[in-house]
Amino acid sequence: MNGTKAIFMLLLLAGCSVGPNYHDPEVALPQTFHEPHENSETDLSELREWWTTFNDPLLNVLIHEALSQNLDLKIALEKIHEVRAKYQIEAAELYPKVDLTAEQRRSRISQNLFDAPFLGPATQSYYQVGFDASWEIDLFGKLRRAKEGAYYAFEAEVESARDIYITLLSEIAATYIEMRGYQHKIALSKREIYIQKERQSLASSLFLAGLGNEIDLRTVEIALEEKEAL
Repeated sequence: MNGTKAIFMLLLLAGCSVGPNYHDPEVALPQTFHEPHENSETDLSELREWWTTFNDPLLNVLIHEALSQNLDLKIALEKIHEVRAKYQIEAAELYPKVDLTAEQRRSRISQNLFDAPFLGPATQSYYQVGFDASWEIDLFGKLRRAKEGAYYAFEAEVESARDIYITLLSEIAATYIEMRGYQHKIALSKREIYIQKERQSLASSLFLAGLGNEIDLRTVEIALEEKEAL
């Protein structure tokens, strides 16, 4: 009868574990994607600094400066260090705790006892080493759940920092590419104005030489004014 009660109590305690064990859900994924590309294998190390594929030194400088100076990214990295330390503390709770102590003392025997050789030297040193170990048994799973919670908090902070990192880089790259686009448009506009001025000069020369008419000259001048107004 006592054996039955003991088994019943063990089963009851086992059922008191704090929270169920988490298992990743199984997700059915296709073995291959449709229409695979012949050169689909990519070196992931190249993607870590994908902006370098543009071969633009100024873009490289801007991104490196942003990564080193961005406060949001610095805060996110500090949070990662913080939750990592918390996870290590929670994980250590599952293992035995060991305390090691050491002590040294020096004592001097009174001059009045020098005639007692059995007491040893007048000045003596004493050394004492202590060792203590303790282990809190995680009977209800509290420590395991605390460790899991700290680990998932660490993963969340890592993903948050990665999100800030990707957003920062994408915004810098998009703004920089847009700026380069405007620079290209300005260069094209200047080129078109230069060509239109050449046409206006030629039309004016032909008109003065009696080989052209005023309508052609005025048409070229209007086109030049429109280009310069853009």
